Amino acid sequence: REAGLIQHLIQRLTDFADGLIDIPNNPWILDIEIPNLLSAVLPSQDLPDPIHHSLVHPVEIVIGIIVLTIVIGFKDPDADIVSVILHTVLFFVFAIGVGIIIYKVFKRIDKRYPHTRRIPILGLALAFSMAFVADYYFSVADITGAYIAGVILSSLDDSDYISRKMDINSYMLFGPVFFCSIGLQTNVKNLDMTILIFSLCFVAVGLLSKVLGCGLMSKILGYRWGDSFKIGVGMMTRGEVALIVAQRGLAAGMMNEAYFTAVILLIIVSSIVTPIILKILYDRYPETA
Repeated sequence: REAGLIQHLIQRLTDFADGLIDIPNNPWILDIEIPNLLSAVLPSQDLPDPIHHSLVHPVEIVIGIIVLTIVIGFKDPDADIVSVILHTVLFFVFAIGVGIIIYKVFKRIDKRYPHTRRIPILGLALAFSMAFVADYYFSVADITGAYIAGVILSSLDDSDYISRKMDINSYMLFGPVFFCSIGLQTNVKNLDMTILIFSLCFVAVGLLSKVLGCGLMSKILGYRWGDSFKIGVGMMTRGEVALIVAQRGLAAGMMNEAYFTAVILLIIVSSIVTPIILKILYDRYPETA
């Protein structure tokens, strides 16, 4: 079991080479996912394989989290690259070691008290604890610790039960508070023509980079052009991870608040445009590879 958990952690870190991005399905970070968009756009049909596999079960955004961790580490002007990398490596070593122990404890609790509320409550406490440990003791982005907690809990038999229970808290408490805090940090007073032009270019590059990057990679991996285009467009949408990364950069003083509006605009535009274009593509290219 320990070897399986380690393999699961390593797989999550290495699968990024497939060229696609996944938003982790854990209960403490809101999901604004492709599957939710697709279910709204295509309610009467199941997405065919292998496009369903590419969009609904793609790989994680681990590389982005690691990059965020390293960049945040340099907010201290006295920090050096060796120290930052060492702290990051030590955290993942700690996460794997402690993760095995926590997994075994949760496995025993899950077996003794299956489908009880104490499991989601302990899972939430684990997410907050790992986030605190990552940020306070290792100077690693707190989202990384929460992500590791999600990886640990996703290996439990009751992982779906934990997710369902935490969804209520996410939509009723954590989600509104999170987006309210984002709104409070968005300053439109400094929005002039220069910032507006930059925001529009930022949105265009953000959308096209996903279409070209994921679409061309899909074509290289053997998909048809129509299917590759679907995958590229399907990956355009941005969600809470982009907000968290931008918020962390803003809090660390690494980004001017005037440019924070561009991130918000990218998320809004991509969330609206993606399902519309996907609907058109599925009507025009119904065949799959």
